[in-house]
Amino acid sequence: MSESRLVIKPTGLPFDTEVLFGCALPTGADMILNELRPTVDISVMVLGLGVIVLAALSALKALDVSENKLSLAMHLGASHVFNSSVNGCQQAVLELTNGGASICVKSGGQVATIELGYSLIRKSGGRLLFASHHPEGEMIRLAPHEIFSGKQIAGTWGGATQPDNDITRMHMLFQKAIIPVDALLSKRYKLDQINDALADLEAGRVFSPLIVMEHPKEVTEV
Repeated sequence: MSESRLVIKPTGLPFDTEVLFGCALPTGADMILNELRPTVDISVMVLGLGVIVLAALSALKALDVSENKLSLAMHLGASHVFNSSVNGCQQAVLELTNGGASICVKSGGQVATIELGYSLIRKSGGRLLFASHHPEGEMIRLAPHEIFSGKQIAGTWGGATQPDNDITRMHMLFQKAIIPVDALLSKRYKLDQINDALADLEAGRVFSPLIVMEHPKEVTEV
């Protein structure tokens, strides 16, 4: 492991919850804190709910197909939620945001949702930032008119996180805002249940499955 990826665990951060700070929370939160830096007077939409919803903190628009995730998004501070599998959802978002959101943060794993997110941001300055990894060879298709109308699209590499500074800052921010980070660890699995965890994750039944490793209480050197 690279030395630049090693960070001292913040005091008071539970060992269970700290696993989220390895990638998910730094990427999601720092997309907001480091890169987008939205002001309070604009609309922010999260497309494809996962732990990234914590980064938006509160007063955001959230869009997903999982009812469990939509409920959690409201609990975490989203002002509106939409089920993207429902007919008319796209039009409802555009009407609510007066033609499109100022910012869309996308974290799902499908190219189609990048295209959807781009269609839901406003012209003349709307910004889409995505952090998902897609199969090699898949291409994003965007209408040229949408591009020269002033919409912006970009990817991010880990939210431009600087671990030495950002991990501690993030932990303090979540504590101060009373964000229930551990709510995302909705289910724990033993190592021999890892296939069940992956199946539940793919089906959207869990947010971040936690694999609990059993270690011997005492280790004797040989």
